Amino acid sequence: MSFLSIRYLCFLCILFFFYFLLGTRKKEYRWMVLLVASLVFYGFYSIKYSLFLLFSIVVTWGASIGIQRCNQLEKTELLSFPSITKEQKKKIRSSYEKRKKLWVLLAILLNVGLLVVMKYLNFSIGVVHVLTGWNIAPLGWVVLPLGFSFYTFQSLGYCIDVYRGTVEAQPSILKYALFVSFFPQLSEGPIGNYEELFPQLMEGQPFEYDRFVKGLIRMLIGFFKKVVIADRLALFISPVYENYHDYSGIVLFLATILYSFQLYADFSGYIDIALGTGECLGIHMMENFETPYFSSSITEFWRRWHISLGVWFRNYLYYPILRSEALTRLGKNLSKSGKKKLASSLTATIGLLVTWTVIGMWHGAGYKYLAYGWYHGFFIILAVWMSDGYKKAKAFFHIQDNSLWKIFQIARTFFLVTIGYVIFRAGSLGIAVGIYKRMLSAFYYKGALSGLSVLSRGGWIFYFLE
Repeated sequence: MSFLSIRYLCFLCILFFFYFLLGTRKKEYRWMVLLVASLVFYGFYSIKYSLFLLFSIVVTWGASIGIQRCNQLEKTELLSFPSITKEQKKKIRSSYEKRKKLWVLLAILLNVGLLVVMKYLNFSIGVVHVLTGWNIAPLGWVVLPLGFSFYTFQSLGYCIDVYRGTVEAQPSILKYALFVSFFPQLSEGPIGNYEELFPQLMEGQPFEYDRFVKGLIRMLIGFFKKVVIADRLALFISPVYENYHDYSGIVLFLATILYSFQLYADFSGYIDIALGTGECLGIHMMENFETPYFSSSITEFWRRWHISLGVWFRNYLYYPILRSEALTRLGKNLSKSGKKKLASSLTATIGLLVTWTVIGMWHGAGYKYLAYGWYHGFFIILAVWMSDGYKKAKAFFHIQDNSLWKIFQIARTFFLVTIGYVIFRAGSLGIAVGIYKRMLSAFYYKGALSGLSVLSRGGWIFYFLE
């Protein structure tokens, strides 16, 4: 079910009626209304692909219960033998730790394995065809289900938190199913955190007029961003990118700048609709954007763009890599030899390289997505290595942290982010390279105005007035 359909608005009207009506009588059952609504929402998209959602729920819930059971058995066994030695206690804890690791690894392998198959199988078939010449047709049944990447990460984050002991395993699979499948965040995020989201889903807030109106206004802002801004900008951007040979570099550059705003309006518009829906229900989800185009560095940009994704990768991939035995040993060895700066920079680089490779792969199957991840990873890694030199250069040139310098940093970051969008928007990495070449070799003003006539041919400006 699309957020932009009349069906969704009718769906919300029915949901609000039953949710708040039930709240006046049986508040403790409100979560059931949300669960049914979430399953209906996804069922309208595809009954068949609902099985993938169910699979992720069952696997991660089962693994979390297994981990919790290991914790209980470990505690019981230690209490049963109060006089055992420290070595014996260590042996018992080690035994249960191995079992818990097996549970969480099972959940990761099954979920990530299925995600990789659904997202990269046809891409891999294409690579094999290019390398070997074998004529293997893509598999038509391999289609990534709606929100698969989002709910897979959300459920795995919960399972890892149970393993770490930061949250207790949820004994009710139905309540856990609501946490994973809560419909506003299912298709585009934000990726929810169990500690923050689950209590709100269970609490069931009463109807509040001011909060409800606030949620509706946020939804309207989201609809405006998506339908009026993003979709109308696409009328100009799409033909330019699809026929880039016909346009000068200046038109391609303008289209890329506009794509920056289209992508932001599109993505943040969906998020506004999701958060507004939650606000109407009294449920506050994580903000996913914080004026990202006003960032002063690429690092800051990724702290303000798709925030929930960045938090997930930081907590469940980047930090675990830094704390891994291999990198810990490497850092200690370098520090002992008096190379503390090298130790911190090198370990951070390895962690960032792996993280940004995975982030690129998360965005899609194709070389261009890997390149997009490495593009941003390069600037973040560069900042790690150049931090001391950057400070010295500022001091040498007497650069002050005033408003003018801040404006320069914002403009520089926006330029780098925008240029990187060519990789993301182009149909392939080869096309992206072609667009870059044309930007550099055909960046002339002559013919630019005729190139911009696509605006009037698309009649896009009049859509704003309808």
